[in-house]
Order: sequence, then C-alpha cells, then structure tokens
Amino acid sequence: MNLTDRAAVRLLGMAGRVPPPADRVARADHLTSMADARAALALARGVPVRHVDPASGADQSPRAYRRARASWVAHLLGGGSIETVAGALDGWLERAPHIVAAVEAALEEVETS
Repeated sequence: MNLTDRAAVRLLGMAGRVPPPADRVARADHLTSMADARAALALARGVPVRHVDPASGADQSPRAYRRARASWVAHLLGGGSIETVAGALDGWLERAPHIVAAVEAALEEVETS
C-alpha cells in the first residue's frame, strides 16, 4: 500500500469514530487528528506544503479550487441551489483569495482568446 492509500485509509477510519459532543477534549483531539490526516493525504498526493491549510489540513491549491469550481458548475447544471455554491465560494474567498483571483483570471484569459 503506497503512502497516498495509507493516508486515505487513516482519514476514512478516523471519520467514523467521532467522539460524543459532551467530551470536548476528545472532540478537539479528534478534529486535530483529522486535520493532520488531511494534511498527510494532501502532501502524499503531491500538494506543495504552501497550499496545505495548517488549521484544517485542506488542499488549497489552484488545482483544488478548479476541481471545486467544476463541481459547483455541475451542481448548478443539475438543478442545485445557488446558495450552496455562493457559500462554498465565500469559503474559498476567505481562506485563499489569491488562488481564486489567479484561477479566475486565467479562465477569463482562456475564454477571451
């Protein structure tokens, strides 16, 4: 099993073992462990360290934004809610506005050429 597979299995295994809300210390520890597992998975997939959010472990690379953007388009084409997409975009704008700006500028350039 390669490193990417091991990180994915670890993350999936942890997701099913959420401590009860009343145990706040165990819950905080679990959330930290989940973030660490997400970061390990992102790094194993080749995401540069600078694009891994230190708090959540999430992949915040331009590639991740493009994948998210494509899923929003599919969501809307499938009759999904614009509020869902707006909320997701707001999250990206809050966490990585430079990534959003760069990808949107590149997409606009492609569309106009």
